[in-house]
Amino acid sequence: MNVGPAFPDERQPVWPRPFAADSFARRKRVVAGLASGNTIVMKAPRRLTLLPVVLIALASSTGITLAAETNPPPAVPLGAGVVAPDFATQDPAGKTVRLSDFRGKVVVLDFWAPWCGPCIAAMPHTQEVAAQYKDQGVVVLGSCTSDTRASFERWVKTNASKYPDILWSHDAAERAPGRASLALYGVRGIPTQYIIDREGRIVDSVVGYMPGEKILDGALAKAGIKVDAAVLAKAEADLKKREAMRSQPKQAGPAPIPLRPVKPANESGKN
Repeated sequence: MNVGPAFPDERQPVWPRPFAADSFARRKRVVAGLASGNTIVMKAPRRLTLLPVVLIALASSTGITLAAETNPPPAVPLGAGVVAPDFATQDPAGKTVRLSDFRGKVVVLDFWAPWCGPCIAAMPHTQEVAAQYKDQGVVVLGSCTSDTRASFERWVKTNASKYPDILWSHDAAERAPGRASLALYGVRGIPTQYIIDREGRIVDSVVGYMPGEKILDGALAKAGIKVDAAVLAKAEADLKKREAMRSQPKQAGPAPIPLRPVKPANESGKN
């Protein structure tokens, strides 16, 4: 199964292919729309009379939060060459962890959430990466975003032992507009993994995951990590596969929901 990014405020577990939410639009009482170039999927209101209000809110949305934020996030996720913004989170024991604590290391900054199916699906490979390249100074920081501290602690207690080479932390801003993933990095879909070099600059990012992909390994090579040539070739092939999938025509969405019953043409003159 192909797995793509989930939007933080929607909590859908798995998408059938990267960068798409077409199948969710086929669910009952679901309305799909576009905001800032991203597909947003949200449950439609029970009263269809509220639909215009919902669409207005959707149109003014950044994809995660409304435009009424006093400090709007970056218009697009941060790209290569930008100094990765520093921020503080708390580890499972409550100790403060800052991104800058790892200066001099190559960091995989993995924004994830316990409710995010694609995030969980990517973790076994992320663990493999963390274990394989740690001797070259690679650190994987799993920064939990868009969820509560209690949810984070429950997940860590049950699952962290499966991923012993990943460092776990939680953003105390939870789902607030000030959460680091959105306010500092402009992330609107998770998992999003930033690869940060030893000088603290972003060299690449990986959004979403499909089983068997080696895109993360290939991205690490851009930070000076020695990666096997066969793995690099696989990473390049995986990127081309994603590009081919994105270029495919999108599936037609569902018919729009009428706001009132539509009379048949032959009844248009009747009372």
